[in-house]
Amino acid sequence: IDAGKPVVAIDLKVVPDWGVITGYQDGGKTLICRTYYAEAEEYGAAEKWPWLAAVIGVKNEPPARADTLKHSLEQAVELARTEEYGEYLSGFAAMERWINGLEDEALFANHDSPTGTSYTHINAWIYYGLMHSRQSAARYLQSIQSEFPPESAAHLSRAAELYGEIAVLLEENRVYAPYEWELPEGGSWDAAMRKAEVQALRQVLELERSAVAEIEAAL
Repeated sequence: IDAGKPVVAIDLKVVPDWGVITGYQDGGKTLICRTYYAEAEEYGAAEKWPWLAAVIGVKNEPPARADTLKHSLEQAVELARTEEYGEYLSGFAAMERWINGLEDEALFANHDSPTGTSYTHINAWIYYGLMHSRQSAARYLQSIQSEFPPESAAHLSRAAELYGEIAVLLEENRVYAPYEWELPEGGSWDAAMRKAEVQALRQVLELERSAVAEIEAAL
């Protein structure tokens, strides 16, 4: 901050979303920031101390574009096939746990409790995030395939199609993964809806495996 460089950080106000720290007070005890949750035009004091921050450092030459594109594909495969990072499941393993959790009705025995309501919200959040990320994946692969040799490009084109199919499938079934405010008055996210969501996610997982295999073939 003293060098005139802002710091990007998460969980400054309300919930863990990203914001920008631009100053401080009281010798650094109070951070001055701007987040999505700012209620005024001015920068204000952070409510919490961030648990992750990105400090802008020395500017280096960017890597070659070909290397960056290849690395992005390698990272996609790694994220899909690695079962866990620390306490978090990843990729196929995470999807399998999600599906298994939706099938465990004991988890939803007290669905009308505050905990039950949070399950509704968390499920919808993850579902919508997956849908939007797969839309982005399809567009990304379509945009870069021409920069690869013909054989690899064909595999990337097929992977893009598969991610597009996933996005459409999730869009068609998102009624089964509602946020709590999307439910009819007095309604709840019930077992029948979760069963329908599971059926959709099983199809998604199968398509995911095929898409990743296409990316591996491209590499």
